[in-house]
Amino acid sequence: MKALFFLHIPANLDLLKAQLASYPGVINPSFSAPGFSTYKADDIAYQALLAKPPFLTLAMGEDASRSDQQQTPSVWVENKELHFNKSDTFSYQDKKNQIWSGSCPGFSSLSQAASIKLPQEAPSRAWLKIAQAFALYPRKREGHALEIGSSPGGASYFLRQSGLQLIGLDPGEMDPMFKQDKGFVHLKKPVQDVVKSELKQNFSIIAVDTNLPASMSVKESLRLAAWSGDTLKEVFLTIKLPHPKLIKELESHKRALRKLGFKTLYRQLPAHHREILLYGHRI
Repeated sequence: MKALFFLHIPANLDLLKAQLASYPGVINPSFSAPGFSTYKADDIAYQALLAKPPFLTLAMGEDASRSDQQQTPSVWVENKELHFNKSDTFSYQDKKNQIWSGSCPGFSSLSQAASIKLPQEAPSRAWLKIAQAFALYPRKREGHALEIGSSPGGASYFLRQSGLQLIGLDPGEMDPMFKQDKGFVHLKKPVQDVVKSELKQNFSIIAVDTNLPASMSVKESLRLAAWSGDTLKEVFLTIKLPHPKLIKELESHKRALRKLGFKTLYRQLPAHHREILLYGHRI
């Protein structure tokens, strides 16, 4: 049996367990602390996990061991949320102040993204989600962006800071900071009521974070995405996961985005709660 561990959002252990249950072979839980869980996997499960790591976790690693030695951890839990030091190596502090260390490929980039701080003036935590996504998937970004579910303006603020011209689509009110922003236009209506003549620009980026059911949010967002054709290079689509039973629908959302010619993947971000990012990109 192989010793594996998962770093996850503390409140999302049930989502991770539900996804692990879909893998072949045997995966048995070993130790669990808020945001950190260890498992024993047989060879069939181990090879399946290596080939396709679960996306309902922030990071997967191997051979975690603990010690009572005093050292500064790179991850710990405070107020039921994970906190990160900017570090290249993984070390988790549990509630008994024991430090767990192990091999964790990709932890450095996760730690860099998780260490991004929310500006005091940002209208909401949505700023962090899009900031972390941009950091994890860096590329040159310019032109016009469409944000579906923009109110009150957390992600909008980041997108404007990034130099993008922006249309925010939301029936709700935007933060007053946008009233004098000539690079921002607010289309104050639900996404399902938007017609093509109202969006004459071709967008290079579409960001989506709505309170609609996932199936409707994906359907309506991709309806608008199709209007931009090959100009559209990236889609950042936040999907809510209040219940583990919704995990089975995720593959259909991914297929719908692939039909528009995008390479797709799911990624959980440190700023997420009961949700996940569906990221689509073109070269």
